[in-house]
Amino acid sequence: MRRRMHRSVRTVLTKLCLILFAVGAITAYGKFGSISAALYALSAWLFPEEILFTVAESAPPTLEGEEDADGGQISESANIFRKPEESTQEQEEYAPEIRNDTSFTLDLDTLEASGVSLKNGDEPQVLIVHTHTSESYAPDEEYDYVQDDNDRTLDPNFNVVAVGNHVEALLEDAGISVIHDKTINDYPSYNGSYTRMLEIIEEYLAEYPSIRVVLDVHRDAVIYEDGSRFAASTVIDGKSAAQVMLVVGTNEGGLQHENWEQNLAFALDIQSMADELYPGLMRPVNLRSSRFNQHVSPGALIVEVGASGNTLGEAFYGAELFTKALIETLQNK
Repeated sequence: MRRRMHRSVRTVLTKLCLILFAVGAITAYGKFGSISAALYALSAWLFPEEILFTVAESAPPTLEGEEDADGGQISESANIFRKPEESTQEQEEYAPEIRNDTSFTLDLDTLEASGVSLKNGDEPQVLIVHTHTSESYAPDEEYDYVQDDNDRTLDPNFNVVAVGNHVEALLEDAGISVIHDKTINDYPSYNGSYTRMLEIIEEYLAEYPSIRVVLDVHRDAVIYEDGSRFAASTVIDGKSAAQVMLVVGTNEGGLQHENWEQNLAFALDIQSMADELYPGLMRPVNLRSSRFNQHVSPGALIVEVGASGNTLGEAFYGAELFTKALIETLQNK
Protein backbone atom coordinates (compact mmCIF):
# COMPACT_ATOMS: atom_id res chain seq x y z
CA MET A 1 0.00 0.00 0.00
CA ARG A 2 2.81 2.36 0.95
CA ARG A 3 4.67 1.57 -2.31
CA ARG A 4 1.59 2.37 -4.36
CA MET A 5 1.28 5.70 -2.55
CA HIS A 6 4.94 6.54 -3.26
CA ARG A 7 4.47 5.69 -6.94
CA SER A 8 1.36 7.84 -7.10
CA VAL A 9 3.21 10.79 -5.55
CA ARG A 10 6.16 10.38 -7.94
CA THR A 11 3.79 10.24 -10.90
CA VAL A 12 2.06 13.43 -9.85
CA LEU A 13 5.37 15.22 -9.29
CA THR A 14 6.66 14.02 -12.67
CA LYS A 15 3.57 15.32 -14.42
CA LEU A 16 3.87 18.68 -12.62
CA CYS A 17 7.51 19.01 -13.67
CA LEU A 18 6.62 18.22 -17.29
CA ILE A 19 3.81 20.76 -17.24
CA LEU A 20 6.11 23.45 -15.74
CA PHE A 21 8.82 22.65 -18.30
CA ALA A 22 6.30 22.90 -21.13
CA VAL A 23 5.00 26.24 -19.89
CA GLY A 24 8.58 27.53 -19.46
CA ALA A 25 9.56 26.34 -22.93
CA ILE A 26 6.55 28.02 -24.53
CA THR A 27 7.24 31.26 -22.61
CA ALA A 28 10.93 31.20 -23.52
CA TYR A 29 10.13 30.49 -27.15
CA GLY A 30 7.77 33.44 -27.25
CA LYS A 31 10.33 35.77 -25.67
CA PHE A 32 13.52 34.64 -27.36
CA GLY A 33 12.24 33.18 -30.65
CA SER A 34 13.70 29.70 -30.16
CA ILE A 35 14.54 27.20 -27.48
CA SER A 36 18.27 27.52 -28.29
CA ALA A 37 18.07 31.29 -27.86
CA ALA A 38 16.32 30.79 -24.55
CA LEU A 39 19.06 28.38 -23.40
CA TYR A 40 21.75 30.89 -24.51
CA ALA A 41 20.07 33.66 -22.56
CA LEU A 42 19.91 31.40 -19.52
CA SER A 43 23.62 30.54 -19.78
CA ALA A 44 24.54 34.20 -20.24
CA TRP A 45 22.58 35.00 -17.13
CA LEU A 46 24.27 32.23 -15.13
CA PHE A 47 27.79 32.85 -16.51
CA PRO A 48 28.12 36.54 -17.47
CA GLU A 49 31.25 37.77 -19.26
CA GLU A 50 33.10 41.08 -18.95
CA ILE A 51 31.25 42.40 -15.94
CA LEU A 52 32.52 45.62 -14.39
CA PHE A 53 31.88 46.36 -10.74
CA THR A 54 31.84 50.07 -9.94
CA VAL A 55 31.78 51.22 -6.38
CA ALA A 56 31.52 54.82 -5.21
CA GLU A 57 34.98 56.23 -4.63
CA SER A 58 36.24 56.61 -1.10
CA ALA A 59 34.61 59.68 0.39
CA PRO A 60 34.46 61.35 3.79
CA PRO A 61 31.32 60.93 5.89
CA THR A 62 28.50 62.90 4.27
CA LEU A 63 28.40 66.47 5.51
CA GLU A 64 25.26 68.56 5.65
CA GLY A 65 24.80 69.85 2.12
CA GLU A 66 27.83 67.93 0.85
CA GLU A 67 27.41 66.59 -2.68
CA ASP A 68 29.44 64.38 -4.96
CA ALA A 69 30.92 65.49 -8.27
CA ASP A 70 27.68 64.75 -10.12
CA GLY A 71 25.61 66.95 -7.83
CA GLY A 72 23.85 64.08 -6.04
CA GLN A 73 24.23 62.75 -2.54
CA ILE A 74 27.34 60.63 -1.96
CA SER A 75 26.39 57.02 -2.57
CA GLU A 76 27.93 53.93 -1.02
CA SER A 77 26.05 51.48 -3.21
CA ALA A 78 27.69 49.26 -5.79
CA ASN A 79 26.37 49.01 -9.32
CA ILE A 80 27.02 46.35 -11.96
CA PHE A 81 27.32 47.26 -15.60
CA ARG A 82 28.07 45.15 -18.65
CA LYS A 83 31.09 46.43 -20.51
CA PRO A 84 29.93 47.90 -23.84
CA GLU A 85 31.68 46.69 -26.97
CA GLU A 86 31.48 50.11 -28.59
CA SER A 87 30.45 53.49 -27.28
CA THR A 88 27.50 54.70 -29.30
CA GLN A 89 26.71 57.70 -27.15
CA GLU A 90 27.90 61.13 -28.16
CA GLN A 91 30.34 62.82 -25.82
CA GLU A 92 28.40 64.76 -23.22
CA GLU A 93 28.78 68.53 -23.19
CA TYR A 94 30.89 69.83 -20.31
CA ALA A 95 28.76 70.79 -17.33
CA PRO A 96 30.35 73.03 -14.69
CA GLU A 97 30.18 71.88 -11.08
CA ILE A 98 28.91 74.52 -8.67
CA ARG A 99 27.94 74.31 -5.03
CA ASN A 100 25.62 77.30 -4.70
CA ASP A 101 25.33 78.42 -1.09
CA THR A 102 23.45 81.59 -2.04
CA SER A 103 19.83 82.31 -2.92
CA PHE A 104 20.83 83.41 -6.43
CA THR A 105 19.48 81.42 -9.36
CA LEU A 106 22.31 80.89 -11.85
CA ASP A 107 21.81 81.08 -15.61
CA LEU A 108 25.17 79.99 -16.94
CA ASP A 109 24.02 80.35 -20.55
CA THR A 110 23.88 84.11 -20.08
CA LEU A 111 27.07 84.35 -18.02
CA GLU A 112 29.41 86.88 -19.61
CA ALA A 113 33.15 86.30 -19.98
CA SER A 114 35.34 87.35 -17.08
CA GLY A 115 37.56 89.56 -19.20
CA VAL A 116 40.67 88.26 -17.41
CA SER A 117 43.66 87.90 -19.72
CA LEU A 118 47.40 88.47 -19.63
CA LYS A 119 48.95 91.65 -20.98
CA ASN A 120 52.31 92.05 -22.66
CA GLY A 121 55.10 93.40 -20.51
CA ASP A 122 57.17 92.61 -17.46
CA GLU A 123 54.86 94.25 -14.93
CA PRO A 124 53.33 92.01 -12.23
CA GLN A 125 50.10 90.37 -13.34
CA VAL A 126 49.37 87.95 -10.51
CA LEU A 127 49.15 88.73 -6.80
CA ILE A 128 49.23 85.83 -4.32
CA VAL A 129 48.03 86.58 -0.78
CA HIS A 130 46.97 84.68 2.34
CA THR A 131 44.15 86.05 4.50
CA HIS A 132 44.57 83.12 6.90
CA THR A 133 48.32 82.89 6.65
CA SER A 134 48.98 80.37 9.42
CA GLU A 135 46.73 77.59 8.07
CA SER A 136 48.78 74.38 7.90
CA TYR A 137 48.53 70.71 6.95
CA ALA A 138 48.88 67.32 8.64
CA PRO A 139 52.50 66.62 9.60
CA ASP A 140 54.07 63.44 8.23
CA GLU A 141 57.52 61.89 7.90
CA GLU A 142 58.44 64.08 4.95
CA TYR A 143 57.20 67.34 6.47
CA ASP A 144 57.38 66.93 10.24
CA TYR A 145 56.64 70.03 12.27
CA VAL A 146 54.70 71.17 15.32
CA GLN A 147 51.35 72.90 14.83
CA ASP A 148 48.91 74.29 17.38
CA ASP A 149 45.54 72.81 18.35
CA ASN A 150 43.83 74.68 15.50
CA ASP A 151 46.05 73.12 12.80
CA ARG A 152 48.08 76.27 12.34
CA THR A 153 51.72 77.30 12.40
CA LEU A 154 53.56 80.58 11.96
CA ASP A 155 56.43 78.78 10.23
CA PRO A 156 56.12 79.78 6.52
CA ASN A 157 57.89 76.58 5.50
CA PHE A 158 54.88 74.51 6.57
CA ASN A 159 51.75 76.66 6.21
CA VAL A 160 49.87 77.94 3.16
CA VAL A 161 52.70 80.37 2.43
CA ALA A 162 54.78 77.37 1.35
CA VAL A 163 51.99 76.39 -1.06
CA GLY A 164 51.92 79.98 -2.34
CA ASN A 165 55.69 79.76 -2.94
CA HIS A 166 55.06 76.69 -5.09
CA VAL A 167 52.40 78.48 -7.16
CA GLU A 168 54.64 81.53 -7.50
CA ALA A 169 57.60 79.51 -8.81
CA LEU A 170 55.49 77.73 -11.45
CA LEU A 171 53.97 80.99 -12.69
CA GLU A 172 57.40 82.64 -12.88
CA ASP A 173 58.75 79.65 -14.83
CA ALA A 174 55.92 80.23 -17.33
CA GLY A 175 57.01 83.84 -17.78
CA ILE A 176 54.21 85.36 -15.67
CA SER A 177 55.37 88.06 -13.25
CA VAL A 178 54.11 87.50 -9.69
CA ILE A 179 53.99 89.30 -6.37
CA HIS A 180 53.62 87.05 -3.32
CA ASP A 181 52.61 88.79 -0.11
CA LYS A 182 53.42 86.76 3.01
CA THR A 183 52.03 89.06 5.68
CA ILE A 184 50.53 87.22 8.65
CA ASN A 185 46.94 88.46 8.80
CA ASP A 186 45.35 85.97 11.22
CA TYR A 187 47.70 86.34 14.19
CA PRO A 188 47.62 87.44 16.97
CA SER A 189 43.97 88.17 16.13
CA TYR A 190 41.94 86.02 13.74
CA ASN A 191 39.08 88.55 13.65
CA GLY A 192 39.59 91.28 11.09
CA SER A 193 41.78 89.15 8.83
CA TYR A 194 39.86 90.08 5.66
CA THR A 195 39.88 93.80 6.54
CA ARG A 196 43.65 93.77 7.01
CA MET A 197 44.06 91.75 3.81
CA LEU A 198 41.96 94.21 1.80
CA GLU A 199 44.19 97.12 2.79
CA ILE A 200 47.25 95.23 1.57
CA ILE A 201 45.61 94.20 -1.72
CA GLU A 202 44.50 97.75 -2.45
CA GLU A 203 48.03 99.03 -1.86
CA TYR A 204 49.44 96.57 -4.39
CA LEU A 205 46.75 97.33 -6.98
CA ALA A 206 47.40 101.05 -6.63
CA GLU A 207 51.13 100.54 -7.14
CA TYR A 208 50.77 97.87 -9.85
CA PRO A 209 47.60 98.42 -11.90
CA SER A 210 48.91 95.72 -14.24
CA ILE A 211 47.77 93.01 -11.78
CA ARG A 212 45.01 90.93 -13.38
CA VAL A 213 44.68 87.99 -10.97
CA VAL A 214 44.48 87.95 -7.17
CA LEU A 215 44.74 84.48 -5.61
CA ASP A 216 43.97 84.21 -1.90
CA VAL A 217 45.45 80.79 -1.08
CA HIS A 218 43.85 78.89 1.84
CA ARG A 219 43.18 75.33 2.87
CA ASP A 220 39.83 73.89 3.94
CA ALA A 221 39.11 72.43 7.40
CA VAL A 222 36.51 69.92 8.58
CA ILE A 223 36.89 68.06 11.88
CA TYR A 224 34.60 65.11 12.56
CA GLU A 225 33.10 64.13 15.89
CA ASP A 226 35.77 61.50 16.47
CA GLY A 227 38.50 64.13 16.05
CA SER A 228 39.65 62.99 12.61
CA ARG A 229 40.27 65.57 9.91
CA PHE A 230 38.87 65.67 6.40
CA ALA A 231 41.44 65.25 3.63
CA ALA A 232 40.33 66.35 0.16
CA SER A 233 42.39 63.92 -1.89
CA THR A 234 42.51 62.32 -5.30
CA VAL A 235 45.03 60.23 -7.23
CA ILE A 236 46.44 61.63 -10.47
CA ASP A 237 49.10 59.80 -12.44
CA GLY A 238 49.56 57.39 -9.55
CA LYS A 239 50.28 60.11 -7.00
CA SER A 240 48.06 61.47 -4.23
CA ALA A 241 47.07 65.11 -4.71
CA ALA A 242 45.11 67.53 -2.57
CA GLN A 243 41.95 68.56 -4.38
CA VAL A 244 41.40 72.24 -5.06
CA MET A 245 38.23 74.25 -4.52
CA LEU A 246 37.64 77.75 -5.88
CA VAL A 247 35.46 79.94 -3.67
CA VAL A 248 33.57 82.81 -5.29
CA GLY A 249 32.03 85.61 -3.26
CA THR A 250 28.92 87.67 -4.07
CA ASN A 251 27.09 90.74 -2.78
CA GLU A 252 24.34 88.75 -1.06
CA GLY A 253 25.90 89.54 2.31
CA GLY A 254 25.26 93.27 1.78
CA LEU A 255 28.73 94.47 0.72
CA GLN A 256 29.17 96.11 -2.68
CA HIS A 257 30.17 93.62 -5.36
CA GLU A 258 27.93 93.94 -8.41
CA ASN A 259 30.28 92.23 -10.84
CA TRP A 260 30.73 88.97 -8.96
CA GLU A 261 29.58 86.99 -11.99
CA GLN A 262 32.86 87.89 -13.70
CA ASN A 263 34.74 86.20 -10.86
CA LEU A 264 32.47 83.19 -11.26
CA ALA A 265 33.13 83.08 -15.01
CA PHE A 266 36.89 83.13 -14.35
CA ALA A 267 36.59 80.33 -11.79
CA LEU A 268 34.59 78.20 -14.22
CA ASP A 269 37.17 78.78 -16.96
CA ILE A 270 39.90 77.42 -14.69
CA GLN A 271 37.77 74.53 -13.50
CA SER A 272 36.94 73.54 -17.07
CA MET A 273 40.61 73.52 -18.05
CA ALA A 274 41.62 71.57 -14.92
CA ASP A 275 38.87 69.00 -15.48
CA GLU A 276 40.17 68.48 -19.00
CA LEU A 277 43.81 68.16 -17.98
CA TYR A 278 43.50 66.52 -14.55
CA PRO A 279 40.08 64.92 -13.99
CA GLY A 280 39.25 64.68 -10.30
CA LEU A 281 41.51 67.53 -9.18
CA MET A 282 38.79 70.13 -8.73
CA ARG A 283 36.02 70.16 -6.17
CA PRO A 284 32.85 72.02 -7.18
CA VAL A 285 33.17 75.81 -7.31
CA ASN A 286 31.66 77.16 -4.08
CA LEU A 287 29.46 80.26 -4.52
CA ARG A 288 29.06 82.13 -1.22
CA SER A 289 27.20 85.12 0.21
CA SER A 290 30.31 86.80 1.62
CA ARG A 291 32.39 89.04 -0.64
CA PHE A 292 35.88 87.82 0.37
CA ASN A 293 37.53 90.99 -1.04
CA GLN A 294 36.88 89.78 -4.59
CA HIS A 295 35.35 93.09 -5.68
CA VAL A 296 38.90 94.32 -6.28
CA SER A 297 39.25 92.43 -9.58
CA PRO A 298 37.29 90.08 -11.87
CA GLY A 299 40.28 87.75 -11.49
CA ALA A 300 40.11 87.57 -7.69
CA LEU A 301 39.46 84.12 -6.20
CA ILE A 302 39.91 82.11 -3.03
CA VAL A 303 41.91 78.98 -3.80
CA GLU A 304 41.38 76.24 -1.20
CA VAL A 305 44.24 73.77 -1.66
CA GLY A 306 43.28 70.60 0.18
CA ALA A 307 42.24 70.55 3.82
CA SER A 308 43.79 70.22 7.25
CA GLY A 309 43.78 66.42 6.88
CA ASN A 310 46.00 66.54 3.79
CA THR A 311 49.78 66.45 3.98
CA LEU A 312 51.91 69.30 2.72
CA GLY A 313 53.27 67.03 -0.01
CA GLU A 314 49.73 66.42 -1.27
CA ALA A 315 49.08 70.17 -1.17
CA PHE A 316 52.21 70.87 -3.22
CA TYR A 317 51.16 68.39 -5.90
CA GLY A 318 47.57 69.64 -6.02
CA ALA A 319 48.78 73.24 -6.23
CA GLU A 320 51.18 72.30 -9.03
CA LEU A 321 48.44 70.77 -11.16
CA PHE A 322 46.08 73.65 -10.44
CA THR A 323 48.72 76.20 -11.43
CA LYS A 324 49.36 74.41 -14.72
CA ALA A 325 45.63 74.59 -15.47
CA LEU A 326 45.62 78.28 -14.49
CA ILE A 327 48.53 78.99 -16.84
CA GLU A 328 46.75 77.23 -19.73
CA THR A 329 43.62 79.23 -18.97
CA LEU A 330 45.43 82.57 -18.96
CA GLN A 331 47.56 81.86 -22.00
CA ASN A 332 44.58 80.70 -24.07
CA LYS A 333 42.62 83.90 -23.48
